[in-house]
Amino acid sequence: MYFDVIQAFVYILLVVIHPVVSSVGDKTLVFHECNQKCIEEICESSLSNRQSYWDKHFNSSRVVIFENSILWDCESECKYRCMWNTVSALEKNGWPVPQFNGKWPFIRLCGIQEPASAVFSLLNFMFNCHMFNKFYRYVPYNSPMYKTWVMQIIFSMNAWVWSTIFHTRDTSFTEKMDYFSALAFVIASVMVLHRRIFNPNRFITILFSALLSAFFVNHVNYMTFVNFDYGYNLTVNILFGISTRLATIHKLLIPLSTDYLIV
Repeated sequence: MYFDVIQAFVYILLVVIHPVVSSVGDKTLVFHECNQKCIEEICESSLSNRQSYWDKHFNSSRVVIFENSILWDCESECKYRCMWNTVSALEKNGWPVPQFNGKWPFIRLCGIQEPASAVFSLLNFMFNCHMFNKFYRYVPYNSPMYKTWVMQIIFSMNAWVWSTIFHTRDTSFTEKMDYFSALAFVIASVMVLHRRIFNPNRFITILFSALLSAFFVNHVNYMTFVNFDYGYNLTVNILFGISTRLATIHKLLIPLSTDYLIV
């Protein structure tokens, strides 16, 4: 039974995962031409003439000081303005609003790129810290799987930290850290469930963890150096998420081993 489940899980990862197109807004001709023109005529111009170009092309909406403070440089500003120009052009032609760089169009507030997402990510991080504090205070150090649960909590807090940073300011680096941290947390959850459900010996635990770690490293390498595919990344996270849900349901149908319960 154990190896059948593992075989099915590996089969899903190797066969079902395939690239999916999920971001077309930043690939449209309207966006490309607008962004290229903006960079050439504004970002590459002298600082003294830059504001007049903003007035000419984008109806006088300057980059304010608190936006510059969190890296809203000229090229980033061009992408933001051209995103909304593209949305307006598509809506006039009756076309649906697409995603840009894997996300729906956003309205920034006080320089924060996605205010609601940033706030909720921060609240999740704070709640994780609160629960970790309770766990540390009330759960004995020698409890079963103590270190395993601590590992999962750390991965979770790390994911919410990068989620907050990413939604505050989307750059290539913060985007990668957000996506990879989220996947690391999901994979850590799979490792925790694997140990709790199957209660394998030490060798099997290390082997399974090594396989998942190798998959994670390969995923990061592919996304970083080959193709940053939003659809592929989403599919991987969904499949790992589904696997944890199925494993949880499976365990609910079978009595838990009291050796691995924390009361």
